[in-house]
Amino acid sequence: MIHLRDMQIGEFSDCIAYFIPDYAEEISANYNEAIGAARARAAREVKADLPLGVDTPGQVLLCMVRGDEDDAPVGYLWCKPEETVHREARSRVAADNEKAQRLYLTAGYRATGINMRKSICG
Repeated sequence: MIHLRDMQIGEFSDCIAYFIPDYAEEISANYNEAIGAARARAAREVKADLPLGVDTPGQVLLCMVRGDEDDAPVGYLWCKPEETVHREARSRVAADNEKAQRLYLTAGYRATGINMRKSICG
């Protein structure tokens, strides 16, 4: 069973080291952006959204662990809860990120929508 726990300060850099390249791949695939530019964009967005790391107000950073809370993370969850939603976690996963989709489904999430894109130029 997967459990969520608060991310510790020392785990933030591992999370970001995983997240930025993964997010850059999604940006590149979904917006036809060169991977170098996508990595720079991902890094800028993360720095803007999480200027204080795990202590950034309004942001929730959690580690997904199997079994004991002291276990090493098997995944991460980053969300910004709506002020009116207190007990519901929300997350977005790219359609081509099957590993993350399986992990979220295992943790009890369900799909609530789909976004689609089509290039009409060139």
